[in-house]
Amino acid sequence: MRKSFLIYTFGALMLVAAGCRKYVEIDQPGRRVLKLTADFDALLNNTFIMNNGYTLPLLMNDDMDIADPILQQRITNTNRMAYTWSENLYGDLNDADWDRYYKMIYTANQITDAVMESEGGTEDQKRAIHAEARMFRAAAYLDLVNIYAKHYNEATAATDLGVPMLLKAQFEGVDMRRATVKAVYTQIVKDLVEAIPFLPSQPFRNNEGSQMGAYGLLTRAHLYMGAYDDARRYADSALARNNQLLNLAPFVSGAFYPTKQNNPEYLFARGINTSFSHFTMSASLQALFTPQDLRWRVYTVDGGSYPISPVFTGRGYFRQRLVLVGDHVGGLQIGPDVPEMMVTKAECLARAGKTQEAVDVLNELRKSRFLPADYQLLTAATPDDALRLSLEERRKEMMWNGTRWFDQKRLNLEARFAQTMTRVYLGETYTLAPNSNRYVFPISTKYIQMNPEIEQNPR
Repeated sequence: MRKSFLIYTFGALMLVAAGCRKYVEIDQPGRRVLKLTADFDALLNNTFIMNNGYTLPLLMNDDMDIADPILQQRITNTNRMAYTWSENLYGDLNDADWDRYYKMIYTANQITDAVMESEGGTEDQKRAIHAEARMFRAAAYLDLVNIYAKHYNEATAATDLGVPMLLKAQFEGVDMRRATVKAVYTQIVKDLVEAIPFLPSQPFRNNEGSQMGAYGLLTRAHLYMGAYDDARRYADSALARNNQLLNLAPFVSGAFYPTKQNNPEYLFARGINTSFSHFTMSASLQALFTPQDLRWRVYTVDGGSYPISPVFTGRGYFRQRLVLVGDHVGGLQIGPDVPEMMVTKAECLARAGKTQEAVDVLNELRKSRFLPADYQLLTAATPDDALRLSLEERRKEMMWNGTRWFDQKRLNLEARFAQTMTRVYLGETYTLAPNSNRYVFPISTKYIQMNPEIEQNPR
């Protein structure tokens, strides 16, 4: 859609909010009133607002283990609080992730409120922009509800507190109480399903809205809801529009790794916004790899050879360093991609008792992750074996996109996968039990003070 509107990029065109009551920090420059269809399209082009994502889930999941004392001493205070699963991450300070997502939602709501009455565009252009805004809004709420609420549980989702759900670009007269987890998911699915008919099958650039990206988000949402048949169906829909995989073999010998917007695997490119540069792998993640795995050889590096000072003891994640300099938000991506669709499909097949079909999907993926001489077929005797293999491949493919935190939350609901996490930081031991309240982020007290109807999460 945006291909025909690129000349109208004005940056962040924000309307002045009618009231002063707010619970997120919204820039209100009031540069001009949105009027033209191209103005609304320009809002979607602001990738700094629309394509950035969370930070702290990356530090809290079990893919990371900052064991080196030198690195431990370099962690900033908020990152330290997250890394040790502290009770209070922010105090009365701003929560950058919360602010970022509600700014994205506010911008999307500006578009859905008024683009259909804008001037200078065709009805088809307006509908496409409206649909893309709904897709971005759904993506924001999917991350928010998984960060600040309990994981979706069909038995309790109708009463578990989710997040405040705004569907209009206004603050006055808006119910700012937290919607339930079920209500948030219902809106996410509604936005995506109703947007799809008006989106292109594939985007002009992969950070824009498209059917393949919307189906990717629907796949993720239904997996998190435990609706495995629906998740598999949506994964097939995404893969029908893009099933391209990168062959990693050329990158072993020094070929240039594709930039974010040129990566054929991405269905919907969105970046992790983090200043933390050293991504040190946990022992449990390292143990899943063999030396022949090209994901190990291309995407990770020995800490003594890490390209940022200081070097460290252990193994570091390197994929974000492969992306060419100047590519927006580097190589840490949180949006759905082709490998995620494949490992999700395999998991859903395994849970449905279709052992060989699940393993076949995994083997198709792994062909691009090994040199031909090193490639060996996976085999599984039972659905449980296939499920275990699916989850292992999922963790390897999706390492360092932050979704491991959400996977831990959902898998902790199954006793066979529940785990206790332990970390030693500056000589002190920290423990996170399965289903602990610490898996749910606190809401900054600053926002609750502004709007007392926002209920805090139990700690």
